[in-house]
Amino acid sequence: MNEGLFTAYQSLPAWKRLMERIGEGGCTALYEIAEGERPFLAAALSHATGRPVLLVAPTELIAQRQAQDIERLTGDGCAMLPARDIQFSRAAMSRDSAWQRLSVLDGLTAGRVKVLCASVDALLDRCAPRARFQSAAITLSEGGRIAPDGLMEALIRGGYERVPMVEGRGQCAMRGSILDVYPANAPDAVRIEFFDDEIDSLRRFDCISQRSIARVKGARIAPATECLVADAQAAADRLKAALEKGVGHAMESAAPEHAAPWPDGLSSLDDFLSGLDALEATEDLLAQPQGNDDGARSDEAGAEARAAWKRHLDDVDRVRAGQVIRTAPMWMNVLLDDTALVTDYLDDPIVLLDRPDQYQVRLRAAADAFSEAYEDARLRGDAFDAQKDLRFTYENLLSDLKARPAVCLSDTVGTFGRFAPDEAIAFGSRPSMPYQSRLEPLCQDIAKWKQEGACVVLLTGGEARGRRLQTALAAQHVPASYCATLDGNLIAREVLLLPVSYTKGFVNLPAGLCVISDSDIYGTAYQRARKKQTAGERIA
Repeated sequence: MNEGLFTAYQSLPAWKRLMERIGEGGCTALYEIAEGERPFLAAALSHATGRPVLLVAPTELIAQRQAQDIERLTGDGCAMLPARDIQFSRAAMSRDSAWQRLSVLDGLTAGRVKVLCASVDALLDRCAPRARFQSAAITLSEGGRIAPDGLMEALIRGGYERVPMVEGRGQCAMRGSILDVYPANAPDAVRIEFFDDEIDSLRRFDCISQRSIARVKGARIAPATECLVADAQAAADRLKAALEKGVGHAMESAAPEHAAPWPDGLSSLDDFLSGLDALEATEDLLAQPQGNDDGARSDEAGAEARAAWKRHLDDVDRVRAGQVIRTAPMWMNVLLDDTALVTDYLDDPIVLLDRPDQYQVRLRAAADAFSEAYEDARLRGDAFDAQKDLRFTYENLLSDLKARPAVCLSDTVGTFGRFAPDEAIAFGSRPSMPYQSRLEPLCQDIAKWKQEGACVVLLTGGEARGRRLQTALAAQHVPASYCATLDGNLIAREVLLLPVSYTKGFVNLPAGLCVISDSDIYGTAYQRARKKQTAGERIA
């Protein structure tokens, strides 16, 4: 969608040289490129070369904005990878970023993502090896054959939680010949009806009402965790060794004694009665007035430490049983025998580095936040020495990026952080000015750009606004054409209106292209103009 916009680059010498440099490899600096043109350039490179593009931003907010711009402009094929949430505790928290990461990684392995936007911080998160993640994805089709029990086992190995009824992402349930699952990469849950081992039907359904939405021919179910363990026994041994090294003693020596269970798994009557006595004693203790006794505080701290240690013991047992523990993302470097950078999920990518001189400052702030969270968790008994290497270092990332065709993007020729470009190319663009709904200066600039032979593209943010702007321009004797999409070539001195929302526009006169965004035209907080106007005619 709107690929015709990219034809403006075909006669631009800087674009031709950039394409040559990408083919040669190495690092290239591209300066005098407006901020709003950087996501546009990423989409154009992907369209022209057919290769995936990685656009690295200094912050996650910038990466998210760039991904939104590309998606609105091209329709699909773009994704933003968020950084993994750092949480050493077991407290419940939103997993929205985890689901987004899993969906993006699945899109990369399936080849659906053409442009990946990510902050430099997100690139330091360890990922499972690409082949392992890809093999953990499950593809189902109507009429296909798979054993329901085997499918359930595969889902549990992939991190899904078995529950009586599916109510959210990452859950699965089975009732008779019906298996429900809410994939990590899908907007709705999927209901699979079996006839023996054959998939009789696949339906999307609403988790709240449990009613079917629509019938589908197939479904792709991504893993519900990034921590995909290849050998459960070896992973449990590594986790146990990391825990023991962190506390300086063997786990068995510190494990509390458990009552011997009866054959049916229940404790004996004596153990049950002694537990009641302990409960009554605890209630009496809680009923006493609270004081500042150091011994009581020491006992309380010791009880908390023993409880934390018991939870770690249970984690080892769960990993050994092939289950996914809640704190698995915080043990990626221990539970997985091998980890990979997200760049390994891209086939021969072109790397665009947006303002690389800011990377180290941003990473230093992220490292400080990680260290603070780690120290707090270590004092609680929730973090251990092995988790200091949870993330890749910047040196690891640099060695990977420098081995790929990389383009540093900046406003001017200056420093590029740890990157040393072999050649610098001037792109000749600048940001567009904000018009704040003022029609007169916009018409003046359009007339000037047309005299210089440029095509002017006004992004209006919607059809209704586009039609109103077209009428307003016609009243000022500025003819403009409204297009739902632009798939053909651009025409010089033409004024086009597209119903696209974009963050920041740009003016690239050497390429003969001026793209003015809706935020440039109307302002970031658009409001309907008042009837009484004293500062010139405004755009409705």
